Amino acid sequence: MDVLGAIALGTEPPIKGSTGTRSSRREKLFSPFMWRQIMGQATYQITVMMILMYFGSMMFFEKPFNLVTEPPTSTDRLTLNTIMFYTFILMNLFNMFNCRVLDSETGDVRMHPFTESLLHSPMFWSVIIFEFAITTLMVNAGSSALGSALLGTSGLTTAQMIICWSIGAFSLAVNAIIKKLPMQFFYHIANIIDLEGDKNNAWSQKINNTYNDAQDQYKRRLSSVVDGPIG
Repeated sequence: MDVLGAIALGTEPPIKGSTGTRSSRREKLFSPFMWRQIMGQATYQITVMMILMYFGSMMFFEKPFNLVTEPPTSTDRLTLNTIMFYTFILMNLFNMFNCRVLDSETGDVRMHPFTESLLHSPMFWSVIIFEFAITTLMVNAGSSALGSALLGTSGLTTAQMIICWSIGAFSLAVNAIIKKLPMQFFYHIANIIDLEGDKNNAWSQKINNTYNDAQDQYKRRLSSVVDGPIG
């Protein structure tokens, strides 16, 4: 999904009035406006997923179940997992419309994600329609025993489908709220987190140290499994 989303957004036609000049490799990849978008949508999506995970059994079923002891293959647990899966995908698909429109340093704040040559973006429409269709097909296939066994999904009721789509589409409203947030905090974040800058800065060192520690732990565990006793 990430690759298809990158293709859809990467093939967008230039915005009217754009100079078309190539950005310097020395420029930061993430602007403060991108950090605002990422952190805002991530907060919304994490909140939704946490609510569905811990309170979904009480929201969608007459008899709530224990998240830890309930087998993943049980009907209600499988249905809840499908709701979470479908909701998460829909939130990201609708967020693709939000990602088409970014603010700029000049103060060009465009609130509506359906503006700017959307009708002239056949690749975007092709990818997003395909992703909507294939995801819905995966959910509907869960209504049959074979489809459920192959895809690990469960059929959803009409009400459950509407809830999933409503939560996903609400990402558009969240986008409008995010654009009202003040930028001072996100400029601060952009200054602290500079993944494209000097590799010797403190933030890069923390990332590299964490990565190296995780890599060493993985190698030690892999070595213990390979060199361990057989049988």
